[in-house]
Amino acid sequence: MRRSIPFLLLLILCGLAYAQGKELTYRWLYLSTNLLVEENVDEAIKIMERAARVGYNGILLADYKFNILDRMPKRYFQNAERLKRKAEELKLDIIPAVMPIG
Repeated sequence: MRRSIPFLLLLILCGLAYAQGKELTYRWLYLSTNLLVEENVDEAIKIMERAARVGYNGILLADYKFNILDRMPKRYFQNAERLKRKAEELKLDIIPAVMPIG
């Protein structure tokens, strides 16, 4: 339940902005994934395509491995690059979630 509170607040704020006829400047999707696993990147790309179709313009990308990049194999960076290229193609900004607490 505690995890859904921020999401519910976001929905309320979006609803208020919509009701007032204001265009939202930032429409971001929170995407938490493990970029080391190629299948996860495939699934993330599907989510990104869907988000772009409905008007999202950014992705807040979370992966715990952002904290340990010095230990990641080459394939991690290849997967990240593939995701980055797709985001550019879809005109989605990628905002990395860094410094996780908890």
